[in-house]
Amino acid sequence: KVMLINVDNRGKDKHNWVIVKPGATIPVPYEDEQNSDIIHYNPGMVYAHSQTQLAVNPLDPGEYIVMCTVSGHYPFMQGRLVIADN
Repeated sequence: KVMLINVDNRGKDKHNWVIVKPGATIPVPYEDEQNSDIIHYNPGMVYAHSQTQLAVNPLDPGEYIVMCTVSGHYPFMQGRLVIADN
């Protein structure tokens, strides 16, 4: 069974929404070509004024960092994804 996550980019710029591996240290600045090994799930870009639905394999309960990997967007564009224990 997969988790469905809806992503809505209401801005004028492209963004990405990735899930970082638990316990990973995110370098600043983040450079995708050099640091992609810390990414658990990367669905690709969400372009300006568009929506997408992501199908993610189930994650273990816990808290995950989510961020945008577009150059210069991290650490300003980050958040937390909390997976509850059933």
